[in-house]
Amino acid sequence: MIFWITFLLTSSIASVEGANAHVTCQRSFSKIGCFKEINSRPDLALRPMTLEISDRDSTNPKYQGYLIDWGNMEASVHSLACRCATAARNMKMNYFSLRFWGECWVGKTDIGKLAATLKDPKWLSTDCVNSWSYIGVCDHKHEKECVAKAGSGYIYFLDDVSKSEEKIDGGYSEWSSFTECSTSCGPGVMKRERTCTNPVPFGSGEDCSSLGPMIEEKPCSLRQCPVNGGISEWTHFGACSKSCGGGISVRTRSCTNPAPSNGGKDCSEPTEEIKNCASDPCPSKPSSLVVRACEWNDLLIDCSGKGVIEIVSANYGRTMSSICPGVNDLNLKCDNKQKSLDIVQSSCSNKSSCIVKASNTVFGDPCIGTYKYLEVEYNCKSQVARACEWSELKIDCNADEEIEVVYANYGRTLVDICPGSNKINTKCNHQNTSYDVVQSSCSAKSSCVVKATNAVFGDPCVGTFKYLEVRYTCKPQLQVARACEGYDLIIDCNAKGVIEIANANYGRTMSSICPGASDLNSKCDNKKTSLEIVQRSCSYKPACTVKATNAVFGDPCVGTYKYLEVEYKCKSQVMRACEWNDLKIDCNANEEIEVIYANYGRTLAGICPGSNEMNTKCNHQKTSFDVVQSSCSAKSSCVVKATNAVFGDPCVGTFKYLEVRYNCKPKLQIAHACEGNDLKIDCNGKGKIEVVNANYGRTLPGLCPGGDAFNTKCDNKKKSIEIVKYNCSSKPSCIVKAANEVFGDPCIGTYKYLEVQYTCG
Repeated sequence: MIFWITFLLTSSIASVEGANAHVTCQRSFSKIGCFKEINSRPDLALRPMTLEISDRDSTNPKYQGYLIDWGNMEASVHSLACRCATAARNMKMNYFSLRFWGECWVGKTDIGKLAATLKDPKWLSTDCVNSWSYIGVCDHKHEKECVAKAGSGYIYFLDDVSKSEEKIDGGYSEWSSFTECSTSCGPGVMKRERTCTNPVPFGSGEDCSSLGPMIEEKPCSLRQCPVNGGISEWTHFGACSKSCGGGISVRTRSCTNPAPSNGGKDCSEPTEEIKNCASDPCPSKPSSLVVRACEWNDLLIDCSGKGVIEIVSANYGRTMSSICPGVNDLNLKCDNKQKSLDIVQSSCSNKSSCIVKASNTVFGDPCIGTYKYLEVEYNCKSQVARACEWSELKIDCNADEEIEVVYANYGRTLVDICPGSNKINTKCNHQNTSYDVVQSSCSAKSSCVVKATNAVFGDPCVGTFKYLEVRYTCKPQLQVARACEGYDLIIDCNAKGVIEIANANYGRTMSSICPGASDLNSKCDNKKTSLEIVQRSCSYKPACTVKATNAVFGDPCVGTYKYLEVEYKCKSQVMRACEWNDLKIDCNANEEIEVIYANYGRTLAGICPGSNEMNTKCNHQKTSFDVVQSSCSAKSSCVVKATNAVFGDPCVGTFKYLEVRYNCKPKLQIAHACEGNDLKIDCNGKGKIEVVNANYGRTLPGLCPGGDAFNTKCDNKKKSIEIVKYNCSSKPSCIVKAANEVFGDPCIGTYKYLEVQYTCG
């Protein structure tokens, strides 16, 4: 072995130092395959093969100066093949063989007899290579030339000779056995192979590619692989278990990413984490709100955006002399609490707002001759909705409000709600996940529906019949407007109602808004004064402008560049008329009425006092809306009589009133232009164009008569609106050509027209 390695290294050095450079050529010969010595079958040869070139041994008489380079075997074998082919061709031979690492043998044979011999598998050999490392077999599939070791030969045919003599199409050998499965568990593959050696293709013969695949695979699976469990992401921390006095908040994760299976390992990480919360001490008494109204005045309770009203106590009478001074105001024993509480609870409980008139008509007179007042103590509490397992829970706020989820639990904490199996298990608390699910489905929406099922929430207590409980508030959907110091702040509720101001601040609470001097001072708070000024300037107007200046608001933080920020909503206007009176709605001449809500009946006690006014469940919305809609919609003004003759009597014996909520919105105008003409829109100084709808096509037969005018299904609205808006929106006037080159041709052969619906505002 040591001698052989030394021989290879010595030969390699010799080839580098003294041998000719290897030649190359365009291949003019075909690789046939690796076979045992053909000379052992002399009956095949017309002329026995003879040695013509030796690149292996520099002492051989057939040595031509080209020595095998063992470090670059591929180039050496290619060089030998090129020179061997030339020698065979010059000697009128028709095939040659590369043997014994670097010898060229040439001969002439009967191609037919040789082809028959080569079909016999017993003549095949695997002792051919093209690398000195001898790794792998070099056969007819190998892209480079091949040379045989001792005892074999790699056969080549000269292309011009072999192709003219015979063509043999290749054929596949028998399939090998399938290999073992490629994996020890889980899905894998088994393979088997066959070779294109039965016979080997030569001459211009076809290879085996048209006979099907050389390799065949089939799936296998010895067993399922074990899957180790993976931990999921943490949930958000859930609601605190207490609102004060020290509670806990929990977040969880589970071994479900993935879950362990097939003998895999369980997770080792903790699945629950607890943190302390609500550490402030609890007040001795809940902080209730108190409102008062002097006799004959209205008392307003408003929990809009904070929940619904919960009445704690009420008294229409007098217990203090300093409030609402008047006749006999030193009589401090005028107590009417129980009756007052019943009446106010009936009018206000679980509503977002209510109005109650402080009058003897409503409450009776508990102390004749004494000037009284109404005092109410109340809380704004979140609303509660529940749904039993398998049912749907629906939350509805008004269209201009959005849901704020305060608490959610799919489980069981009370015995008597949704009776069912194992209902005494009241420790089924699943707040964290429940809150996340409901928050995701409902927050910031006007309404939502959530299914109370295990599929949605998971099953926190198997075998217990559960229910979903959600506490929430309906918050006004507020808009925000800002103006930097020295600029005008504009609020515009045009066509959307009138302005209601929620919050305002002229100062600075964020550094990133309106950058300027000392803008890192984010504690410049001037809310109370700002709110009063903006409310005075804007409340109940369709639009307003307020200057963000020290001259208007004062300077709450000298040297700091400030901005004005206002939170507001656009709410519909409200008109009311007592029974037997007329209700009149007036918009501007270029506006039309949009009815939002109407009710002829009674939902509040303090409005239009009369017989049985404590009946606040007289709801007649559907009929009322239809009547007012019919009388007022799309008009600039209208008058509706608040009478039973117009609306019917929804609650006989109760003195009723008509309440209507509405908006004044710009009138819808329509412009037409026949195909080929210009369509012009002009607001004539009364605002800017807002495109509502547009169609270049045909939907009416009588407009712009022309070819195929009865094709009224020529609809091109989507593209038409985009084009008209691009040309006209927010402009005082515009011109658009009603032509195919502008809009395309939505219905060839039909004479079209352009119709645009718009408002000026």
